[in-house]
Amino acid sequence: FDEGQDLDDEALGALLPTVSSRDNAQSWYMGSAPGPDSTVWHRRRLAGRSGDVERRAFFEFSADPSANLDDREAWAQANPSRGVPEHGITDEAIEAERQSLSDEMFARERLSISPDIAIAGMVIPLDKWLACQDPNSQFVGAPVVTVDVTPDRSRASIAAAALRADGLPHVEVIQNAPGTEWVIQKLLALSTRPRRILVVGSDPAGSLIAAGQAAGLTIEAVSTADHAKACGLLFDLVAQGGMRHRVDPLLDAALAGAVRRDMGDGAWLWSRKNSLVDISPLVASTIALWAASEAPVNVSFEWV
Repeated sequence: FDEGQDLDDEALGALLPTVSSRDNAQSWYMGSAPGPDSTVWHRRRLAGRSGDVERRAFFEFSADPSANLDDREAWAQANPSRGVPEHGITDEAIEAERQSLSDEMFARERLSISPDIAIAGMVIPLDKWLACQDPNSQFVGAPVVTVDVTPDRSRASIAAAALRADGLPHVEVIQNAPGTEWVIQKLLALSTRPRRILVVGSDPAGSLIAAGQAAGLTIEAVSTADHAKACGLLFDLVAQGGMRHRVDPLLDAALAGAVRRDMGDGAWLWSRKNSLVDISPLVASTIALWAASEAPVNVSFEWV
């Protein structure tokens, strides 16, 4: 399996059994560091690093996760062929990549650095989160729609949440994409009737309020205090198995890389500054879940 970071469970399920009848069969997986959607590759890396799985050899060439991306010693750690005559990669080639790729992509593709989707110290325990997973979950009635934007405005996320037929709140990420110019048009396309849209007013998404209102949308700002309530509610609902979400590697990766910022008296927020990945899918989902649970809205809504 070349480019193993792009391998998904369905492809693996179709391909791996083709060698099951061969004597002493081996499967080789090769690729760069896993990304948010690399579910198979994350499991392979975690198992290999643990050393607990028998009959498996694991080789990893990666820089230290805390390395400076411009440190040439880190380049050497992740690239054993660096400087090898004729067939090795040159510093000039790596420098060109450094200038062209984003920090996240350079770290992943050249230095083999990326956060695990199941790292120790997660704010919300992975086993509790997975226990709330339901591939067939869906809400009924009108959802609350929320938007969040990364601090540098490089990506944005739209999430929606509402109650299911059994009364449990369901949340899902509708879209996560580069930039912010697409957000208003996507919100306009979601429904032909009035609906409730929320953003965290003091954060980058707050700048979308005026643009949305100019386009005829009714957008509400969420205060920092309500943002903290939303984070606490998400934690409690997951701990109690009181919410549902679908299988979503992007949301899983956001949760795994998210760090919280304490506000005092037990209140906390998701910290965009210190988190390891784009957590806008998580922030949008957190606010949507709170709004759907605490203040359900009865308006007509159609997906387009």
